[in-house]
Amino acid sequence: MERPWLAERDLDLTQAGDLIAARWPELAGLPVSPLAAGWDNWVFRVGDEFVFRFPRREVAVGLLLTETRVLPVIAPAMTLPIPVPEYVALSGESADWPFVGYRLLPGRTADQLRLSADQRTGSAVPLALFLRALHGLPPSLTDVADAPTDSWNRLDLPHLTEKLSERLDHAVERGLLVDRAAVDAQFSAAPTSFELEQNVLVHGDLSSRNVLVDDHGQLTGVIDWGDCHRGDPAVDLSMAHAFLPRTAHAAFRDAYGAVSDERWELARLRALFWAVVVLVYGDDVKDPALVAEGTWALEAMLTES
Repeated sequence: MERPWLAERDLDLTQAGDLIAARWPELAGLPVSPLAAGWDNWVFRVGDEFVFRFPRREVAVGLLLTETRVLPVIAPAMTLPIPVPEYVALSGESADWPFVGYRLLPGRTADQLRLSADQRTGSAVPLALFLRALHGLPPSLTDVADAPTDSWNRLDLPHLTEKLSERLDHAVERGLLVDRAAVDAQFSAAPTSFELEQNVLVHGDLSSRNVLVDDHGQLTGVIDWGDCHRGDPAVDLSMAHAFLPRTAHAAFRDAYGAVSDERWELARLRALFWAVVVLVYGDDVKDPALVAEGTWALEAMLTES
């Protein structure tokens, strides 16, 4: 099975600290500790105030540069805190790949807290209002931010179906999923194409792993914007299906505004794809919280069908 989450480059605490100190001497001597390792970046906490991201894979270099352009432009219009680059080392300045430092936002990623149904429901309106603000940004602003278009076919159903099949095989083989038939049936019954928007600014990778919550489950921020692009809102609306109970969907849609049934269904299919991917990924990297999140999402979506 293809594992796009495997690192192409390792980076330890000493190396990260040395790179940061060489570029910004005023940060030298601050304690450096590991914070996370995602598909694309190594993430380190620096002192009590900052977090630095370093690419793990070559493809992540361009994604990190997208963040540095987009986030400062859109941050003032967002209804939840987002990271804004304060320290940007471009390629060739201190390293052959860029790395970026941000002010540390409060909270922990939602996938790590095993949120209750009530806590998830409490996020419906704040999440919807955040996406309404993001998706409502004028094209003139997104042009200034120079956000890319969607070149990864994130909502191409035949493409997703092809990638999904192998993941489903592995989920069944590993005992993560008893029967793949329900998921297969959803994609088999889907239309082969949708009329997609092309110029709406979207997060692109919105999930429980990329939203921050406090100890009570309240949203405190949205992180990891490397996949931000101009495309269709359905890619972000998928989180309503993968993160919220079905009973919270009406409140979400009321707060967000008009969404066609076609786009809502496309978002649900994208969410099903995400749930299977994160289920296999979580198992592969030995992260039980991610496995639990993928399992919860699948059960929430398949029991509503």
